[in-house]
Amino acid sequence: MGAVTDLQDLPVGYRFHPTGEEFVTHYLKRRVQGIVDHPCIIPDVDIYQCDPWDLPDKFHAESIIRPDDQVQECWFFSPHTPQKVKRSTPSGYWKKTGDPKEVKARDASTVIGTKEYLVFYKGRSKNGIKTNWVIHECHGLASDVLNLFLLYSL
Repeated sequence: MGAVTDLQDLPVGYRFHPTGEEFVTHYLKRRVQGIVDHPCIIPDVDIYQCDPWDLPDKFHAESIIRPDDQVQECWFFSPHTPQKVKRSTPSGYWKKTGDPKEVKARDASTVIGTKEYLVFYKGRSKNGIKTNWVIHECHGLASDVLNLFLLYSL
């Protein structure tokens, strides 16, 4: 592993913005294998124990990625949640929207994972109020123990 660079030393405009393939093949695969990045880039957080508005502070407290006015994204590793388990939090729930998308390798023919989109609803089922909080849930095909989440607010 190469030398660690202080993010303050990076050029203006540098952003952490991996592709879906990079999330699955590098970050998720390595984390499932038990390899933890030092310093921390993507922290472990059970996102269902927190409300979405609390997650950015958790991310920035543990990650070397600093808050940025231009980019309102946070990334987390979270325990895998079986499909039929409710994705509830203290103040609401995450609801899947749309169909899962395939994450493909650079050769564009090999499927290496999936990505699903979830929207946060405040309150409880049937009476929930849709919010602007969205997460992208990435899964590796061989991984059934860990998910990688990208959180953002519209």
